[in-house]
Amino acid sequence: MYSGAKQADDDTMHKLAIRIQSRAIRRCGQLLKEYQADPVNNLKQHRGVGGDTSVTQRQAAEEAGMSKDQEVTASRVANVPEQEFDAAVERFSVFCSEHDPEVVAEGFLRHEIEPTRQHIGVMDDWLDRFLGYLKRAGESAITRN
Repeated sequence: MYSGAKQADDDTMHKLAIRIQSRAIRRCGQLLKEYQADPVNNLKQHRGVGGDTSVTQRQAAEEAGMSKDQEVTASRVANVPEQEFDAAVERFSVFCSEHDPEVVAEGFLRHEIEPTRQHIGVMDDWLDRFLGYLKRAGESAITRN
């Protein structure tokens, strides 16, 4: 969705994609925080098919297909106060509409490239699935009305 909006030169869709991506990362971090180490037992109990199972934040992130870096990034984003986060998302949206991605990419240091590609890959995959769910939700909303 993000890359499609950019390629289509649709500024409104591009800004919306940025907002959705940012909020998806934040929500992921919020969900992962539910698995953060508990100072008493270092694990959070969850009911599973086979009874109680202990799942760490790292295990939950791995099951979601996240690397350690992606887990840490999502957790850090989730710690940003909501008003500050919303303002940053808006600033980032404006930045993206005003700066050529090729020029920005050229400014990355060698060691920053692969982690950035991984983060974008996770966001892009999530957004593609999200777009599919939105389409289905829209179709089922039409049949319900």
